[in-house]
Amino acid sequence: MLKVFGLITITITALIFLTIWAPTILAQQQTTDWTTYYSPDYKFSFDYPDNSNISDLQGTWFDKSFISPNVSYVVNIDKSSLIDPHELAVINSLTLPPHQTLMEGGVQRLDQGGIKGYYYSVMNHKTPSIMTFVHFSNNGNVYSFKILGPNGSLDTRNIDKVVSSIKFFD
Repeated sequence: MLKVFGLITITITALIFLTIWAPTILAQQQTTDWTTYYSPDYKFSFDYPDNSNISDLQGTWFDKSFISPNVSYVVNIDKSSLIDPHELAVINSLTLPPHQTLMEGGVQRLDQGGIKGYYYSVMNHKTPSIMTFVHFSNNGNVYSFKILGPNGSLDTRNIDKVVSSIKFFD
């Protein structure tokens, strides 16, 4: 009986410790300094972690990758594109590779400062993680963001932070 009581006491103590300290520890691990990327040529900005490795990619008019431990993404712009961002999001969400599944909610509308966009999220089953795709149209350009959370994590806080930081200017 004494062993059972001791085991229950240890279990309760561990649960109390995790309840009190785990959120603080997790918040400290998620805290990263962020910087705003601003493009006067394409009149938009967004935030990225300071510890990102930024690379120019070969592709469209504007094609960059931002890689960090907590969130990684590719931003590209098609200049003078006639593609509607809603159509682009729907077509892409319906043609996913076999290891990706469209998440609940499907393609959803997004409004960033009066600029209409569309987004959807997928579950990547190869490395359990979430990817979010965002498409906007502004000034005759289509802006596409492919945002990937950390491998092995279903935490979307950093993805949400990137999406909410996207702004357009006149």
